[in-house]
Amino acid sequence: MDLKRKALEWLRSVRQEANELESRAVSLLAGQPQSAGWLPPSIMIAGRDPHRQVWAQTLTLGSAVPPAVLALADSRGRSAIGQVKSGLESGTSELVIASELGFGYEFFEVKQQSKVSTKSVSRWHRFIGADWRCELDERGWIRVVMIGKHICSPFARLSAWRKGDGWIEEKTASEMTIEEGELLTAARVKLDFGGIPVVREVVLFRSIPLVLLRLLFEFDGDEIGIAWEDETKLCLVIEFDGVEDVWHSIPFGAVSMPAGYGFFSNGWTALEHREREMGLALLTRGHPRQFYRDGRLFCVLGWGGTRFSLRIPAAWDRMDRFDHKLAGKHLLEFALVPYVGDWRLARIPVLAQKFLNPARIALCGSVGNRGRRLFEIDDYTPLMLGLERDQDGSLIALGHECAGTTADMDRVFADSLSLERLIDLADNELEGIGPFRIFRARFTPAARDQ
Repeated sequence: MDLKRKALEWLRSVRQEANELESRAVSLLAGQPQSAGWLPPSIMIAGRDPHRQVWAQTLTLGSAVPPAVLALADSRGRSAIGQVKSGLESGTSELVIASELGFGYEFFEVKQQSKVSTKSVSRWHRFIGADWRCELDERGWIRVVMIGKHICSPFARLSAWRKGDGWIEEKTASEMTIEEGELLTAARVKLDFGGIPVVREVVLFRSIPLVLLRLLFEFDGDEIGIAWEDETKLCLVIEFDGVEDVWHSIPFGAVSMPAGYGFFSNGWTALEHREREMGLALLTRGHPRQFYRDGRLFCVLGWGGTRFSLRIPAAWDRMDRFDHKLAGKHLLEFALVPYVGDWRLARIPVLAQKFLNPARIALCGSVGNRGRRLFEIDDYTPLMLGLERDQDGSLIALGHECAGTTADMDRVFADSLSLERLIDLADNELEGIGPFRIFRARFTPAARDQ
């Protein structure tokens, strides 16, 4: 056990060091540390996914900054919108920017700032976006979503069971605070979940049907759930009436699952209602254990306790050998994407990739810097898994088709590097990218700015 614990601690330290090195590299390229608690004249965004898809990225500021909307413009005159909002923890703020940057980096100059409306409400709140709208109840949960003429009524909540207390219920500990700006609306509320303090934030974006769900738990040696009964653990439950199809991602593909079975999703799960022609996708980061039952999707977040035995289930109540209690602060982030049609048309795999690999933001002290868009693709069906430089200087991209269709070669690598060769993992030449095909694309060494 000591050796295993040391190995886990070493892996954790290596992962933390890698994240710190990446943040330091981005900061050095930008010219300023990321921890600056003020808004400089320029902001750099470094994209880590090649798809040109409008998406949002967040930077936590080191101190509280008044909420504001920022009008941004890069050196080529292309605009973007940013918004500063309050952080989940007191004394912090967060900068959120929506852009369609692919793989590369871009510098944006802060052109103008405007105020953000902040208010506290104790009733339902209506949100109206560019092409969609929704309603939040007094606890900050989404209850109605409308895209055009299509309407659905999803509902999300927390669920858990604790020995001696039974099923835990949410209790609102504060009024809902709403910050409204040109880019987004953030609704925040404090909860008492069986004695566990929880801060829940729902972020709605005006330009795209996208909901960020953020949960900040503060555990203090809490015991929740039973090891072999997933439904008793701390779960995020998504209710979506009339679901006819449940799809989820697997490595290099997607499958449909019947109700009542547990599964492991490695990025996204889609609930679809064919008659209404609507769906709702849940995007996750590191919460693969899920199951669908009685119109509800359960996403297991965690469990903890001192009584634990997988080999002798009937004896768990008498065993007190391990300490798996929940402790400390934990921020869990998810994305909910309502859409019309099916998950393929809604580009759910690309959105999941963007959510899993968000762009990095750094604050800069000067303006006039010119970025580089190194690698961007238009067609959404090929997902890029990695890039490497060959010995001869060629750029090799590893990817796979993610929607079960044949990729349009005229659109896949448009406005990107010149495609030199398309091969499979065995170095066989490919004439096209078929359904769920894993491929390697080799490009000429010369990169050009977009």
